[in-house]
Amino acid sequence: MKHSREIHSNSGKAKEYLAGWKRSRAELVNFQARVSSDQIDRDKRNQRQVIEDLMPVVDNFQAIIAHMPTELSDSSWAEGVLHVAKQLEQVLAQYNVKKIKAEGAKFDPMQHEAIDMVKNKKITSGYIIEVLQPGYTMGDEVIRPAKVKVAK
Repeated sequence: MKHSREIHSNSGKAKEYLAGWKRSRAELVNFQARVSSDQIDRDKRNQRQVIEDLMPVVDNFQAIIAHMPTELSDSSWAEGVLHVAKQLEQVLAQYNVKKIKAEGAKFDPMQHEAIDMVKNKKITSGYIIEVLQPGYTMGDEVIRPAKVKVAK
């Protein structure tokens, strides 16, 4: 009889140990998932920060290209500047950074920041007349809204 109680006692302990092990295993799996999710979030925040820091550089290249004197347009210097600007665009594309379509689009406060409202008989009220500073998205997230003038 003593032997039967011992087996029953050992069986109960085994079940208790197994349940404890299963809980510990589940906690470990949950912990690993949290750590992985935190790492992904941290990577996304870091990527976004780098892209935001690059925005003034992108703006400056666009300004250089837009205001390049015509007498320099065929020079090797100008070709070099255009090449570097293209490389920068390619890097942004690798990170799924895209320019927000704005000119002629309907104003969307989620993607555009209205800097001015201008009366314009040719353009319907609520539509963008001019882009003052391009905006960008990274994936589905707006990194910087486009600064625009809107028809009223």
